[in-house]
Amino acid sequence: MIIAGQDEWQVRRNQILSARVPPHLNGVLQARLDRLSELERATLQRAAVVGRVFWDSAVIHMNETAVPATMPSETHAALQALEKREMIFKRQVSGFAGSEAYVFKHAILHQVAYETKSGRATRQATVQINPADLQCLSEALYFEARGEGVQGQQAVAEVILNRVDHPRFPKTVCGVVNQRGQFTYNKNARIREKGTYARVQRVAMAALAGAPRTLTNGATYFHARGVSPSWSKRFERTIRIGSHTFYRSDRRLASN
Repeated sequence: MIIAGQDEWQVRRNQILSARVPPHLNGVLQARLDRLSELERATLQRAAVVGRVFWDSAVIHMNETAVPATMPSETHAALQALEKREMIFKRQVSGFAGSEAYVFKHAILHQVAYETKSGRATRQATVQINPADLQCLSEALYFEARGEGVQGQQAVAEVILNRVDHPRFPKTVCGVVNQRGQFTYNKNARIREKGTYARVQRVAMAALAGAPRTLTNGATYFHARGVSPSWSKRFERTIRIGSHTFYRSDRRLASN
């Protein structure tokens, strides 16, 4: 927030987030949204759900799962059109392999796009996704399940999110993934298959956005084929998907 003084102006950054858009400015920005094509407006609204900084892969997933669905090429075209209108800008550094990062030109434009209630897209997508959660879950799916089909990747995502909700595990996605002795892949390993990473990132996005967890019956553990960890004899097996077998840790099997 800018405070005008007689001799100098002050910028109070801590008050920017709490500031509200003046009604007349809100109307001006809303008019700009109304002049967009339906796809451009929906794309901008869905991008606003992710945050002022957002990634094309997130918006592509939202558009693909909306009704009617939008092809990735159409979403890319909409993003390019919004960039030409100077409503968003592409950032030089993405932070996620295989994805392009964008930023809204103004925080106020992001706020208006997010708060718009007339668009169908905003009503369908109301969950803001934590970028750290998205990165941790995407990396876990890449290293633990990139060779699996989509259903197998969704199942591994379920296990991680089930752990977040379970009282015996850390309360965040990154906490679960980085818990000592659990997910043992090399956390410093490089992601070399960019296309594969983009695909698992879309699975992670859907899971974090609230996709139903119906595949593993509440599993909090899994192991690959050919491995027989000691805990697999104590916990109830729920299902096998692809090369992974899943277990519930809150139902222990009776020992003889």
